[in-house]
Amino acid sequence: EAVAFLTWLRDENFTFLGMREYVYSGKGADAKVERDKGAGLGILSNPDVLVLRTGKDAVTTTPEILAFLEGPEFLIVTKANVKSIVHRRAYMDYVGVKRFDAEGNVTGELRIVGLFTSTAYTSPASEIPLLRSKIEKVKEHFGYDPMSHSGRMLDNTLESYPRDDLFQIDTTLLASFAE
Repeated sequence: EAVAFLTWLRDENFTFLGMREYVYSGKGADAKVERDKGAGLGILSNPDVLVLRTGKDAVTTTPEILAFLEGPEFLIVTKANVKSIVHRRAYMDYVGVKRFDAEGNVTGELRIVGLFTSTAYTSPASEIPLLRSKIEKVKEHFGYDPMSHSGRMLDNTLESYPRDDLFQIDTTLLASFAE
């Protein structure tokens, strides 16, 4: 699903504005994320550009990114804390992809920033990788007959859920909100 999502991004559903690799080391309280020595692309080619903030301070990582790197998911989709100055004036979308070594240990993150295109907001959520699996899990949670009133109401609720929120929410919270 993560690979399908990245392919979907590439297929004109995302305006790529920047990308850079980050190195992850340590665990728990000792965990840290640092910029890789290689060059970034786009707006992240400038090593001084940081797209995350804690309070008013620009930072390399946040507790949420560290939790992602230590968790089971292969990628994270959220909002950057910086607005785009190209394409449209909005907070950039942030896609973090875990990087692994040959033994399967997490070694870092590929950080991608940009903006979802209009098709990301107008396509059915049930057809978008990552979102479709969240929607399916919520439907399984309720177990409604898809042709029943409750099943159709749930479909409507999930399809009309704010798209930016749907990209970021976990399935347990989404099920609770849908209920």
